[in-house]
Amino acid sequence: MSAPRFTGQDVQISVTVGQQTLLNVIAIASFEWTYKIATKEQGYLGETFDRVDEIYKNINGTMEFNASSPDVFTLIDVIVERTRRRRPPRPRITTKGQITFPADGAKALVIFHDQSFGDIPVRVSSREDYGAFSLPFACETAGHILI
Repeated sequence: MSAPRFTGQDVQISVTVGQQTLLNVIAIASFEWTYKIATKEQGYLGETFDRVDEIYKNINGTMEFNASSPDVFTLIDVIVERTRRRRPPRPRITTKGQITFPADGAKALVIFHDQSFGDIPVRVSSREDYGAFSLPFACETAGHILI
């Protein structure tokens, strides 16, 4: 029998601006990120295969969630004001995702430092649906801490 793997119920997300935790996301619909790595190939005369190099680019991701407090609008205000460059110095926004592995209770903390954000869609599809937020982000790198 294989060891249990982590599922969505094992993920917690918090967003900080500077040193202040601004948002603890409880109702997470999805959280994904991609380590963007490009490859470059070059062929040379007299060689039977191409040489391949890897180039690290950045991290792109998206958080989708339902808001359980109005703090999400404070976060959106910080992002919008930062893009308008009205709040010097530029506030750093960091997201921490904690993943608990059920097989042994080990935890991994993934920290996305100094994030930049794209368009922020807000959806309320019908009177029965919850309000949904999507935060697409990019950052240079992520830290990984095993607890």
